[in-house]
Amino acid sequence: MSKEFTPPTPKGRERLESFLTVSTDLFLELGYDSVTLDDVIAKSGGSRATLYRAFGGKQQLFEAVVQDFCAKFSAELCQISYANLDFSTGFYKLARGYVTLALSERQVSFYRIVMGTAGRFPSVGALWYHQGVNAVSQVFYDFLRSHISVTDASNEAVKMLADNVQGSLVFCLLNQAAVLQKPSDIEVSATIDAVAALVSRAFEELTE
Repeated sequence: MSKEFTPPTPKGRERLESFLTVSTDLFLELGYDSVTLDDVIAKSGGSRATLYRAFGGKQQLFEAVVQDFCAKFSAELCQISYANLDFSTGFYKLARGYVTLALSERQVSFYRIVMGTAGRFPSVGALWYHQGVNAVSQVFYDFLRSHISVTDASNEAVKMLADNVQGSLVFCLLNQAAVLQKPSDIEVSATIDAVAALVSRAFEELTE
């Protein structure tokens, strides 16, 4: 989205939100290549001039959609509360919530689109990684830090554990869902159990 263009009125801001909502639905339904700006304009009721001023072109619009999609995913993930829960119970709750969100039909479909365009548009891949993958790692980092004090372990060790956790939880499951079929509940539970066992051991080492 253009940093120079900020609609001055609530109606203008609503129009931009409409562009993003309509664009997201169209990209999910048709894929990146089959969507045109005319499709977005026709369904959103906006004008070409407003769309270009706000986003630039189709690639920039898609980048804005990716950014918005990642932000909404992170916001949902952050709604999972683990306050007052012990380490194991809190981890299971957060891990289960994360995997459930990541394997939703909408998320898997969007993942396919991003993976299919990131090679052509490195900026799309960078957005997905920094505002998607890294944002999830930060959520797990915050969880770990809520149980591990600064004097117990270095920030780097906890950050590395958080990165490994988020990747281990969904890498195989998400790719299976994207190219084969959605993993079964048994497969999901087995993955969470395996990662939880590894995290528990790492947690014990970091807090010795």
